[in-house]
Amino acid sequence: MAQPITDMSGGLMETTKPASEQAFSRTREEGTGGAPRADLDALPIDAATIRASVERAATVTAVLPQYQDLVTLAQLLRGHLHLLLPDAQADTDRLNRGTALWHQRQTTIDRTRRTLAEGMGHGLLSAAMHVQELGRACGFLLSWHGESR
Repeated sequence: MAQPITDMSGGLMETTKPASEQAFSRTREEGTGGAPRADLDALPIDAATIRASVERAATVTAVLPQYQDLVTLAQLLRGHLHLLLPDAQADTDRLNRGTALWHQRQTTIDRTRRTLAEGMGHGLLSAAMHVQELGRACGFLLSWHGESR
């Protein structure tokens, strides 16, 4: 489904929503507050789309975009994270509990869940920093996803 989306500079671009954004939109519309649902497990991980979102998130504090652009990017990143987290947790659960690798990954997963639970704040800088944190979490979880496949 093609929809016009405003890019960071305010121009319109025609694009198709990736599966993770569609899933996030569905969960928001159905009143689950963006919480992951069982049918999200059936969606494919679109690594190229997630990488592009991570790259966008990494640059949002260079020149601060409009707040609504940050909201849109945060929603996209949240959708990606809801797709990546179940696999990341399952892979981490298979590691030897208590090892350095297990601890590092579990700590990152826990921090990601806390970040998802937090709001963006009302200021432009706090929103940009929140989006960057979501982007970093996506990058970590995506890199793990590639290792386990």
